[in-house]
Amino acid sequence: MKLKIIFVLLAVALAQITPSDAESISPAGHYSKKSGGAGEMRVEKSEGGWRVFVNAGGVPRGPSTAADCGLIAVGAIEGNSFQGEIKYMVEGPDFKTSPDNAVEAGNKMTITFAPQSATLTKGDVVAAGCPDHTGLFGRDTKDRNR
Repeated sequence: MKLKIIFVLLAVALAQITPSDAESISPAGHYSKKSGGAGEMRVEKSEGGWRVFVNAGGVPRGPSTAADCGLIAVGAIEGNSFQGEIKYMVEGPDFKTSPDNAVEAGNKMTITFAPQSATLTKGDVVAAGCPDHTGLFGRDTKDRNR
């Protein structure tokens, strides 16, 4: 009887610490490129959805390069996928926005999240103004210490 109680308690404890669905992946945080060029991404909860800041090229950690490109997208995360509209193209690490750096409506961006990484696919990022050879695209690893 005691052994049966121990197994039941163990099963309850494991059920409480085991994630049960894709919603357990928290996309919020900082991400860094580990290959395919320099760059970083920041994902944060915003009013009514999510905001994603993406920067590629030398900025902010090195000198400017021809591949520098920064953007801000706003959208929703369902399951493990962000679907958003690119709102601004930005220069430099500060992500300041103004009407001058707003982009035309309709440029979309998709990011797929895994527990410790995020993968940015091309979508309409190139149409919004980022060079095709930019280091925006590909896999970024979530920074644990930020």
